[in-house]
Amino acid sequence: MRVRQLSSTGDFVFGQSQQNFLVDSPAAVAQVVKTNLRLWLGEWYLNLNDGTPYPEGVLGYHSQATADATIQNQILSIEVIVSSTNVPAGSVPGQLIPAVTDIASYTSSINTGTRAYSAETTLNTVYGPTPLQLNDLGDF
Repeated sequence: MRVRQLSSTGDFVFGQSQQNFLVDSPAAVAQVVKTNLRLWLGEWYLNLNDGTPYPEGVLGYHSQATADATIQNQILSIEVIVSSTNVPAGSVPGQLIPAVTDIASYTSSINTGTRAYSAETTLNTVYGPTPLQLNDLGDF
């Protein structure tokens, strides 16, 4: 798996050749998860089935438990293509596999003043564990 790094503002990073990429690492999976959670279901015209179902499970009158389950299910559904450099056990290069094997910990909170949903989680990925902070995923 190989992805171009994103800056703190969400822009592609350029200028450092191969160091601009995250390759076969927990950080690469964390970036893919964050990017996927920013995509709303039906938003990408090439695949209307891709993305997070925010109106159906997070926003509005849904409970925090429903929002947690929706976000966690989305995290566990993300898949990546295995590269040829670091092949996880039981996989072959080019194979599509789940990026996250399980969620080790997950805590969420809702800021009632701003109605923002945030979560802190530790993910066990195919390349090792990684912490992940999810801030302001949407109005609750």
